[in-house]
Amino acid sequence: AKITTAEAIDLFRSFYPAPRATDELLESFGLTAQRDQRFGHLSGGQQQRLSVALALVGNPEVAILDELTTGLDPAARREIWTYLRGLTDPDGEPTTILLVTHSMEEAQFLCDRVLIMADGRIVAEGPPDDLAGAGGSRQISFTVPDPLDLDELRGLPGVREVRGGGGRIVVEGDAGAPQAVLTHLSGLGLTAGALRVGGQSLDDAYLAATGHSPIEPAAETQE
Repeated sequence: AKITTAEAIDLFRSFYPAPRATDELLESFGLTAQRDQRFGHLSGGQQQRLSVALALVGNPEVAILDELTTGLDPAARREIWTYLRGLTDPDGEPTTILLVTHSMEEAQFLCDRVLIMADGRIVAEGPPDDLAGAGGSRQISFTVPDPLDLDELRGLPGVREVRGGGGRIVVEGDAGAPQAVLTHLSGLGLTAGALRVGGQSLDDAYLAATGHSPIEPAAETQE
C-alpha cells in the first residue's frame, strides 16, 4: 500500500523486455495527477484503472481482462474502452483481448466476437451486432392522450407483445411492427408522444439465449 502509482508501473515494466512507457500509461488511464500518490490513498476507481494499466504494461500479444471497469464512473470507463480499442487496431501491433464481463454495453463497444455462457455452456456466439439483431426484434414505446385498446395493438401484423403502465405503451414485434402501430394510431386520429423506436439490444439477446424473457406481463388495457 506504500508504493506509488508510478513506482508500481515502473516495477512491472522491469519484468518485461519491451514494456509500454510509464507516462503513456499514466496519461491513458487518467492517473497523471496521482503519479506520486501511494496506492493505499487511491480511490477504488483509481486502483482499478491502475490494475488495468499494470495488466497491459508488458505490451502483451494476448491480455485477459476480467470485469475491467468495475467501480469506474462513466467517463473513466469510456476512456479505458477507447484506449483498449486502440490496442486492437489491426494496422498497428494489435493486442488480442479476452474480456470477461457482465456488462453488455462493454461487450458491444469492445468485442469483435461475443460468447454468451449459461450454466457453464456456450449458448450463443457471434459478432455483437449479429447477436443483437438475430431475432429481428423491434420495440416501439409511446404515450397517447386518450385511452387505447391494447388488444387492437396485439392484433396488428408483426406484433408479438404489448404492455402498458405508467402512461406509456410498449410494443415488441418484428421489423414491420413499428410502422403497423404508427399507421394504426394515425387511423384512430391519435399522435404518439414521447416516441422511441429501437432494435433488440445485446441485453435482450443475452436474456433470450439464457432463457430469461425480457418481456414483462402485458397489461390488458391502457386507461
